[in-house]
Amino acid sequence: YDFTFATGAPQKQLQSLRSLSFIERNENIVLLGPSGVGKTHLAIAMGYEAVRAGIKVRFTTAADLLLQLSTAVSVVSAPSGRS
Repeated sequence: YDFTFATGAPQKQLQSLRSLSFIERNENIVLLGPSGVGKTHLAIAMGYEAVRAGIKVRFTTAADLLLQLSTAVSVVSAPSGRS
């Protein structure tokens, strides 16, 4: 990860994320901020580090995640067709 890219990000926090310790603690992270600040860049970098550490990863966008959740709820809520 190019830390010089994220000029406003706290370096200590970025280093902590890079350690992937949140994965060991079974914690999630949410990256928030305006367009163009490096959220996707950071997410991909953490995914890359995780793969290098032998951890399976999955990358998705918030829009795709909401679509998947909506579809899953629709399937569960759909009538089974049985009487």
